[in-house]
Amino acid sequence: MFPVIIFVLSVSIITSFAMVIHEPISVRTEHVHLKWRYKTRNAVLSSPFIYNDVLYIGSTDCDFYALNASTGDLIWKFHTGKPIWGSSATVWNGIVYFGSLDGNIYALNATDGSKIWTYFTSVGIGSSPTVFQGIVYVGSRNTNLYALNATTGMKKWMYYAEGWVDGSPLGLWRSALRRLL
Repeated sequence: MFPVIIFVLSVSIITSFAMVIHEPISVRTEHVHLKWRYKTRNAVLSSPFIYNDVLYIGSTDCDFYALNASTGDLIWKFHTGKPIWGSSATVWNGIVYFGSLDGNIYALNATDGSKIWTYFTSVGIGSSPTVFQGIVYVGSRNTNLYALNATTGMKKWMYYAEGWVDGSPLGLWRSALRRLL
């Protein structure tokens, strides 16, 4: 695999509300310029999450990065046992959550990257965690959807889904979560 460079572009003029109403927009190229870039050691196969001017992203190089969203400077990085593949991060109450193909759901201090807790699911995590009312919802390739205490990582319940759960739980399971809560 080839190293990936994360590019952040700055656009000075965008048609108002075009992104909200999902209409195509046109941007003249003279108004687009590279703001910064950051090179990882391998492919990035998850979406970035920005919180308090910090861009959080995982890579298939087994590292999870916190970058200054304005400058692209590395704030901290955290090494996992296997690649981070598809699991985009989320932040709640100063804690950043993501999964890895090492089977762990990670909860790290969003400021310094120190590990708060991990929860081992036995196989890889490709799902992006969602936090709702202090509960982390995340799927695993072991066919389970997990509900974990966001502060402690203790399992509240799990649901057998009869297949890999690689999507975002709240988006895929909104009606089921309403019935369970």
